[in-house]
Amino acid sequence: MNRLYRFMVIILISLMVFLPAVFSCAIIKPAAESSVGGDIDTFKDALKKAGFTVREGNYRYHDVIALCSAGILDSCLGANVDSPYLAYQLPQAPGQQVTNMKVDPKSGLAFAYALRRDEAIVQVGYTPPEAGYFSYQSYLTLRHDSNQNSYMALFNSLGDSINNLTVNTSDANGIPFNQPVIIISTADQGIDKLVRTTAEIAGYSPNTFNTDVIPSSMVRMGLEEGADLFSFITRIASPSHKEELDNYIKNPNTVVLRLTPNFALTPDPFPVPTLRIRGTGKTELDMLPAVEKLRNAILARYGRLNATEVPTCIALPEGFTAIQSNVNTIGGTRDATYFCTADVAAWTKRDDSSRDAAFTLSDNPDDFIIIYGVNHEATGKATYANCVVYGLQYLNGVACIDSRAYDGSADDYIAGHPQSRYLYAWKIARRCYEDPRCLEVPAGPKRYGIELVDRLILLFRAYLEADTKVGPAPNELVMDRIIKFSPKTESKPQ
Repeated sequence: MNRLYRFMVIILISLMVFLPAVFSCAIIKPAAESSVGGDIDTFKDALKKAGFTVREGNYRYHDVIALCSAGILDSCLGANVDSPYLAYQLPQAPGQQVTNMKVDPKSGLAFAYALRRDEAIVQVGYTPPEAGYFSYQSYLTLRHDSNQNSYMALFNSLGDSINNLTVNTSDANGIPFNQPVIIISTADQGIDKLVRTTAEIAGYSPNTFNTDVIPSSMVRMGLEEGADLFSFITRIASPSHKEELDNYIKNPNTVVLRLTPNFALTPDPFPVPTLRIRGTGKTELDMLPAVEKLRNAILARYGRLNATEVPTCIALPEGFTAIQSNVNTIGGTRDATYFCTADVAAWTKRDDSSRDAAFTLSDNPDDFIIIYGVNHEATGKATYANCVVYGLQYLNGVACIDSRAYDGSADDYIAGHPQSRYLYAWKIARRCYEDPRCLEVPAGPKRYGIELVDRLILLFRAYLEADTKVGPAPNELVMDRIIKFSPKTESKPQ
C-alpha cells in the first residue's frame, strides 16, 4: 500500500467517524462558533474522534526579565525590550519519559518541551494588532550533552519564521493585523494534512492555515531521555497603538492544543524548508562618506571629552549554522540582522572578549554614549530597526530606541546635508536632562536595570527587508556605530 493510499484511507475513516458527530452538534444545539470563523469545541471533538489525544496548553505574554529575576530563567536571553514575547506552555505527552523544563510554577506547564515526530501543536486565534513587525516560530531550546550528562541551552531558530509579510489570513486585502489565524507546528506532512482537513470541517477557513515546519533531520525528536526540547515564540515590535498591543498581550484570545496521535501513520517528514534569500544587491554603502561626516561632527561637538570608538560586529550566526556548531543564539531569528559590541559566543559565555567589548556607564553628565549611522528603515533596507542596551551579566535589555524616532536626529550635527534624512544620531546616558534625543539607562530595580558598576553592551537589530521578507543581508548595510564619551581624566571606558 503506497503512502498516498494509506493517507487517503486514514482520512476517509476519520471523516466517517467524526462527520456525523459534527452534523449532530450543529442540529442539536447552536454552534459554539468562535470569532475566528470556526467552532473550537467541534474541532477538539473531531480531533479526538480522528484518533488524537488532545491536551490544552497556554499561550501568553511572558516578562522575560521577571522570569529571570525569579530564577526560572538563568538569564534574560537578550530579550528585545519594549517588544513583548508570547510563548507556549505545554503539558507532557502521553507516555513521555524525558522531563519538560522551564516549568511555570503556577500552571505546571512547560516553556521547553519534548515532541514526538508525529505530534502537532495547533494555535487557533488572532494575529497581533498593527505593528512594525510580528512573527511566529518554533525553536530548538535545549539539547542533551551526553558527555556532560546534562542539557545545554541552544535556543536556535528552525529556519524562517511566519511573519507579518508572509502569514496567511483570510483578509482579502492582505492586511495581516487583527486577523484570524491557525498555526500548525509539526514535523510530519501527513499529520499536517490531517489537522488541516479537520480544522476545515470544524468551520475554519483554509486561508488562515499556516505550517510552522519542524525539520526532523536537524533535531532529535521523541519523548525519551536525551530528546531535544523545543519552544514556540511570538514576538511583536513597534506597535502603531500601544494600548491595543497591551490589550492583546493581556488576552490574545487564542487556544493552543497539543495533539498526540493514537494511530500509526507512515512517516512522511517535511524536508528542511527552502530558506528565504537575504539581500537584493542594493546596498547602503554609498552613504559611508555621509556617515563619516556625521562622525566628525559628533567628535567635534564633544571635543572637550575623551572619546572611545567601540567597534560593532555581526552578532549572531543563523539558526541552522548555530545548531551544527552548538552555539546558543538566544532566540535569534532570520527576520533580523544583528550587530553588537561582542559576538554571540563571547556574549553568552561572558568570556574575556565580551568583557573587552562591554563598559560601564556612570551617572556623571560627561559620561554617555552616542550611537549613529544609517537609519535602515529610512533607506528601505528594513521595516524596523532599533538599539537595545543590555547588562552583560544577565543579558537583560533595559532600554531601547527604534528607527521610528530617528527622523531628523542627524540634523542636530550635519543640518542641511543632502543625505541627513537617511542618518541618525542618538545619545544614551544615565540621565537625559530633558534632551529629546536621549535614551536613559535605569539602574533597577532587579533585572529591570543595570547597576552603575555593572558592564553593558549594545545590540542593534534590523528587521525584514520588504523585497525579501527576511532580514537584510549584513554586507548590504552600513554597520551601526558607537562612540563612548567620558571625562578627559579617563583614558578609556571602564
